[in-house]
Amino acid sequence: REMVWDGDYSPWKPLCTLNGEKIDFPVSEVFSFWTPRLVPEENGFLMAWVDNQTESSDPLDEIAVRVHRYQGGWTEVMPPIPGIFPMNPDVIQADDHLVLAYEGSLNQENGRYNRSIYITPQEGDQWGRTKTLERRDLDYERLWLPRLYWEPGHLVVAFLASNPDQTDVLWMESADNGHSWEEIHKVNSAASALPNVPLIWLGNQLYWAEQGAEEAQICHISIGETAASCQGAGSLRVDRIYGSADAVQVGVDLGVGQWARKLLEPG
Repeated sequence: REMVWDGDYSPWKPLCTLNGEKIDFPVSEVFSFWTPRLVPEENGFLMAWVDNQTESSDPLDEIAVRVHRYQGGWTEVMPPIPGIFPMNPDVIQADDHLVLAYEGSLNQENGRYNRSIYITPQEGDQWGRTKTLERRDLDYERLWLPRLYWEPGHLVVAFLASNPDQTDVLWMESADNGHSWEEIHKVNSAASALPNVPLIWLGNQLYWAEQGAEEAQICHISIGETAASCQGAGSLRVDRIYGSADAVQVGVDLGVGQWARKLLEPG
């Protein structure tokens, strides 16, 4: 798979080849349920997911973000939010209401590639005013993979921001559980984040992966910090960070096409 810069509208254009011949991506038949996000709760789970009701990759078709809660059975707890090719939703309980974040497009042309971030707090039985982070306002071609973290007094959204030659980690904070937001911060790092590895909050630490000369770097910050702490992953190829705040693990390629878990050193 090769990703190609395509001018003003599409920062990455998928291009697949087999023996030198181009293979087109599907345009009509795709799976109807996308990128589910499960969030554990005391008595069950929250789940945000994308419902592609027409099973189409065309952003003109009706696609919606939905939120369900499991407490002995699944219940849809909020109205669906339609959008232009929404993906990668995240949801969190902030005091007495939900907050939803996801990526999507502001326009129907090339909606799969031109991504912005949307954050919406719950107000009663409806979604409230949406905070939109538009990619061009931040001088990026793509904003994506939002991840929410909440503790009393602090709601934080972190996300990736990409241009053709660099992917940065950005975050911003809300003191009123998503109804208003402070300024956006960028993690201080000259290295590019690996866009294939999703951000993850483990406790109050945000983790991501960065490119390195000889091995990928696994980095983290806590709320209020902008300088990251990093350690080598032991491989250039990393697929995911997971685990817990006390036992952070990363999936690495050992160099022979065999993936393994690696437990990171504390700190």
